[in-house]
Amino acid sequence: MNGIGFNNMKEIILKTDCLCKSYPLDGKEAPVLNNINMEIYKHDFTVIMGNSGAGKSTLLYLLSGMDNLTSGAIYLNNLPIHQLNENKLSFQRKQNIGFVFQQIHLLHNLTVLENIILPGFLLKKKRKRK
Repeated sequence: MNGIGFNNMKEIILKTDCLCKSYPLDGKEAPVLNNINMEIYKHDFTVIMGNSGAGKSTLLYLLSGMDNLTSGAIYLNNLPIHQLNENKLSFQRKQNIGFVFQQIHLLHNLTVLENIILPGFLLKKKRKRK
């Protein structure tokens, strides 16, 4: 995988290969996602849509490294995040992944704006001042 897609020759920042996720149900495996192949390109705006229960949240949890896949592969900037240990995954989430939950997971002593900008303050990068 070279990070450059043939589609419009844009840089691929997130890619899945045959991504699958199943959960145990009544002694069997219940598939939620089956062989998902996708590419997300730098500077593109990507929307994930589907009916309730279609697996949108499951997909996002997998792409962010917050859940483990059953099989397949996930690459973030060419890095196979499905093979990373929890410390390395945590670093990738901190540096490269932003996530807004559909359930309320806010720090109650902070405003909504403070909750949104908090991850940026955890980074050790220089910030531009206006």
